[in-house]
Amino acid sequence: AVWKKALEVPAGQVTSYGDIAKALGCPAHSRHVGKALHFLPPQFQGQEVPWWRIVASSGALRTGGNRQRVLLEEEGVPIKIG
Repeated sequence: AVWKKALEVPAGQVTSYGDIAKALGCPAHSRHVGKALHFLPPQFQGQEVPWWRIVASSGALRTGGNRQRVLLEEEGVPIKIG
């Protein structure tokens, strides 16, 4: 379910782990959303699930988020450093 929700986030936009958890009816499980995005089940193998469009509720990128930053900038999402 997490992967399907991530596929719904359009290019150039972001949403938070918490927003996805709430949309799935599990508002207290934003950390589980993050974990799920690290592991793709077989039915999503070969699909580009846009994990980079999912950020912390504060807007922070994931730890070591340089690749995430680059992918978001390529989609026109403004990134504020600092």
